[in-house]
Amino acid sequence: MTAFFCKRKIIKQLFTYITPENIVWISLGTFRFMPDLKSIIENRFAHSKTVYGEFIKGIDGKMRYFKPLRIRFYQKIVSYIREFAPDVTLYFCMGDDEVWTKSLGFLPAEKGGLPQILDDSSSRHCGVL
Repeated sequence: MTAFFCKRKIIKQLFTYITPENIVWISLGTFRFMPDLKSIIENRFAHSKTVYGEFIKGIDGKMRYFKPLRIRFYQKIVSYIREFAPDVTLYFCMGDDEVWTKSLGFLPAEKGGLPQILDDSSSRHCGVL
């Protein structure tokens, strides 16, 4: 289970090469795949244990990590990113309300919606809009 979680030292190392002020936003997500891909992964990457994790089929038909595992992962990685880049804009391209609330502490609608959040970040960093 600990291998699943992003290590703090990886995030720290990223921010030694990339200054937070140069990041407009970071999209967070976890591995998901169509069920038919499992056998291809098993054949091509025989030593990988990736497809044997706690996956469930989502409403979109894709296999994804069980939601409590995803939320724990997101909470951990968000805390690491916030440690080194407290003001960087974070978002989920495929997160539902529960994931947003439990991982980032707010819903996009509370800040005008995701397009507004991204536009605001673009404006701050690039003078766009």
